[in-house]
Amino acid sequence: MKNKAAVLLALVMVCLPAACGNAASNADSRSTGSNANNSNTNNSNVSTQTYTDVSVVKEIFPGLDGIESAEYEIVPLGSSPDNSVPGPLDYQYQGYIVLTDEAKENLVQAYAWEGAEPAVEFETIAERDGTYRYSPYLNRDVIKKSSYAGRVWLAEEENTVLFVVHTF
Repeated sequence: MKNKAAVLLALVMVCLPAACGNAASNADSRSTGSNANNSNTNNSNVSTQTYTDVSVVKEIFPGLDGIESAEYEIVPLGSSPDNSVPGPLDYQYQGYIVLTDEAKENLVQAYAWEGAEPAVEFETIAERDGTYRYSPYLNRDVIKKSSYAGRVWLAEEENTVLFVVHTF
């Protein structure tokens, strides 16, 4: 009986670190927002980097057409700084999307807008000037509702969308 208990204890000791390692590995793939490789991704320091992978932004905003480029940062939410706690981890994506002239014009004409002063604090991105406007209907139409919640603002003169969204 003592041998069975010792074998069970040894099995738990071996399997537990492996299970925690898998959770960290899953957080690595979630931090990119997709399964696509992003050479800038480093989970140990995910909040101090700037990302430019447009495919991630297109996944978050499937209803937003005419994306030319993006600059964003990913901030882990609700975990220890080293992401050592196993389990799901939520992320906040915040940054800028540059649209084509045509895409921006389509948005300007398709929605009713109100003035806005977004309060977004960036860790790694320089804030861009612009007069931002907001439409709750744009949020509803462009953000992937099954995975993300947040807000977007449009700076018409700069063809720029400012965004803050988080996973849930």
